Amino acid sequence: MKQSRVAKLFKLEGKQLQETFAIFQKSKWTYGSLFEQIDKINGYADSKDLKVGDRLIVSTENDEAKILLFLFALRKGIVPVLLHPEVNVKRAKKILEETSPSIIALDEGLFEKWGIDSKSIDLSIFLYKDSDKSKGQLLKKLLKKDTNKEDQYSDKINFDEVVKGTNQSSSYPDEINGDDIAYILYTSGTTANPKGVVITYQNLFTHLETMRRVYKLHTGSRLMNVLSLEHADGMIMGPLLTLYSLSTLVRPFQFEISRISLLLSAMYKYRVSHFIVVPTMLSLIERFSDETYDDSFENEEFQMVISVSSHIEEKLWKDFSSRFGVRIVNVYGLTETVGGSFFCGPDDDTYKLGSIGKPVDTIAKIVDENFCELGTGQEGELVMKGEHISPGYFKNMAATKEAFNKGWLMTGDLAIQDEGGFYHITGRKKNLVIAGGFNVHPEEVGEVLMTHEGIVDCCCLGLPDPVFGDRLVAAIVCVDPTIDKFVLSEFCKRQLEPYKVPVAFYFLSELPKGISGKHNLPKLREIIAQSTSSNKNESDLENRIIKIASETFNISLDKITLNSNSQNLEGWDSLAHLDFITRLEEDFNRSFNTAEIITMNSIRRVVSILEDDGERF
Repeated sequence: MKQSRVAKLFKLEGKQLQETFAIFQKSKWTYGSLFEQIDKINGYADSKDLKVGDRLIVSTENDEAKILLFLFALRKGIVPVLLHPEVNVKRAKKILEETSPSIIALDEGLFEKWGIDSKSIDLSIFLYKDSDKSKGQLLKKLLKKDTNKEDQYSDKINFDEVVKGTNQSSSYPDEINGDDIAYILYTSGTTANPKGVVITYQNLFTHLETMRRVYKLHTGSRLMNVLSLEHADGMIMGPLLTLYSLSTLVRPFQFEISRISLLLSAMYKYRVSHFIVVPTMLSLIERFSDETYDDSFENEEFQMVISVSSHIEEKLWKDFSSRFGVRIVNVYGLTETVGGSFFCGPDDDTYKLGSIGKPVDTIAKIVDENFCELGTGQEGELVMKGEHISPGYFKNMAATKEAFNKGWLMTGDLAIQDEGGFYHITGRKKNLVIAGGFNVHPEEVGEVLMTHEGIVDCCCLGLPDPVFGDRLVAAIVCVDPTIDKFVLSEFCKRQLEPYKVPVAFYFLSELPKGISGKHNLPKLREIIAQSTSSNKNESDLENRIIKIASETFNISLDKITLNSNSQNLEGWDSLAHLDFITRLEEDFNRSFNTAEIITMNSIRRVVSILEDDGERF
C-alpha cells in the first residue's frame, strides 16, 4: 500500500477543512484543527529518529489525547498500543517489555506506578488530569513557591504544550506498505501472557471500506459513539471510521444511567444518524428511559442503531426495536477482524432477528473437531478468513498457531447456518466471559486469585445475565477461614481492571473435576445454582435487602445501614445500580417501573418501595 492511501485520510482542502470532525462535551474540532494538532505532535516527534513500525504506548483518561495520538501514529507509520489506565501493573510491564516503545504517553501518575524510567524511552509525553493541574496552580499561588509539577518531569513533554505550541511538521513517511502494522490491541488473556492482536494497514483499510459501505456512511453522517477507546468498537468504529467516511463523531460525555435522558436528547440536538452501542447500553436505555423519549430516533437524519461487541438477547432486540421504532444492526466480529465480519442488517437480505446475519467481505464456514465442513443446521466452530483478518499476535507464535488453521481464524464460537444462509451463534467453545461488552478471560482472573496464599483451588466462570450478557463469578477453595468475599474482592481490585473483578465468590470444600483433572464447569454451575437458590429464604425485609446490597457491591454487611446510599456506599455506581435492581427483582419476584428505579438510590428507599407492596415477602 503506497503512502498516498494513508495520506488521503489526512489531506483535505478548502471547505472540507472547515467541516466538523468531532463534538465533545467542552470542545468541537474541525477537520482543519484535527490535522493541525496532529502536525504539532509530529513537530515534536521529528526531533527523534522514528521509523515506520516503531511503537507508541498510550494510557490516559483523556479521550481527546487518545484520539490525537492514535491518529498521529497511523499517519506517521508508527504503531499505537492503547492501554487502559487501570490495567494492572504486572500486565502493563509485560506489554511494555514486549513492545519496546520508542514513544510513551501516560497520565503523570502512571510513570511511577508502572516503574518506568522515562530516560530509557526516546520520547516521553505526560498528561495532567485537569483537576490535578488546577490544584497544583492554586497551591503554587498560596505558598508563593515554585511547585510546578513539570519540574518532576524535566525529561518529559507535557501534552498540552505539544498541541498548543508552535512546533508543526507535515513531514511523514514516503511509503507505508499494506503489510506494515497499523496498530496492536491487547486482548484479555493471562497476565503473564497477554495477546497483542496485530492489525495491518491492509486489514484496516479493507474493513473501513466494508463498514462505510454497509452502514451507508457519507459526509453528512453523524456517529454517536461513547464506547471505551481502548477497544476496537470505540476507537476504530468511532474516530477512525468517522475520519475515513469524512463524517462527524459525536462523543459528548461518558455513558451513565443518570445521563440516559441527556443521551436520548442528544440524538435530536446533534442530528445523530448512527448510534453505536453494546447490548448492555440497549438494556439500560430500554429500562431506564422515560416514555417521553420513545421518539428519540425519529429525526430525519437517523438511520440505524449498531449493536457490537457481544450477543444481544432476542427479547431485548424485539423490545427495543418495537418501542423506539428502529432497526438494530447486529454486528459480529472479533478484535482480530478489526470491527466486524457478519452483519445482520441494515438491508433486508442480511436481516434476520436473532441471528448475526451474513458474512460480508468474509469467507466463513462451520467445521467439526477435525476441521471438516458441516452442513446446514449442524453445530460446529465458526471459522473465517478475509483481507481484514489479523495475521496473528505480536511476538507470540504459539498463540498465533493455536488461533489460525491453514489461514482460517478459529473464532472459538459455536454456530449453525440455517437454510436461508443466516448464521446463529449457539455457544462458546472457548471459556470467554463477555460482561457488559468487555471481554474477560476467566483464566486471567483465576491466575490472580491463585497468588493469594489462602487459596488452594479456584475456578472462574461466566453465568448468564439478562442485562450484562455474562456475570463473572469465582468458585474458591480456601485453607484460611478468615478469608471472605470482601477480602478477595479488594485483593482483585488491587491487581485487575474493575470489570475483571468477580461479582460473586462461592466458597466450596472442593471443586468438581473431570477425569482429566480439569474443572467440570457444567457441574460447578449446578452447584452454584443450588447455592444461590438456597439463599432466598430470609424473612426480614430490611436484612434481605441489605444482604443483596452486600453481595452486589462487595461490601461487608456491617458497613451497610438503612442510611447507605449511592453517594456514600463504595461500589454503588450506575452499572452496579442496575445489577442491584436486577437482583432485587429476581429475589422478590417483582418488576420495578422507571420512576421507582431512578429513585431507588438508598437502602431506606428500597425498603419503602417494597413495604408499599402491602406484604412482607
